[in-house]
Amino acid sequence: KKAAKDTWDVPEKDNEISNLPKLIGDEYGSKFSEAYRLTEKQQRVEKLNGLRSEIEEKYLSEILTSVIVSDAIKSVEKETIVTEKLNGRFAMIGFIAAVGAYLTTGQIIPGFV
Repeated sequence: KKAAKDTWDVPEKDNEISNLPKLIGDEYGSKFSEAYRLTEKQQRVEKLNGLRSEIEEKYLSEILTSVIVSDAIKSVEKETIVTEKLNGRFAMIGFIAAVGAYLTTGQIIPGFV
């Protein structure tokens, strides 16, 4: 006897759906970075909302619903934020290393006078 239920057939994602985050990231990744660098919250929110609306208008179709497009936008935004944070942390580590090298050797780049 069978102890399990019948298996489900889960269709694979369409290529258009699976490639959407990469398309959005390639075209709008730098624009999201610029928007997140704005220090004034109102300007940042307006720019982000404008970018989201522009992306939705461009990519909405019968296959790409608003939910799929907004999920892709969120993943690109999350990736952008993580990348920017990581870049900032590496810059801080580099600064600390330069200060440590200067304090111990008197040179910013050891070996160069």
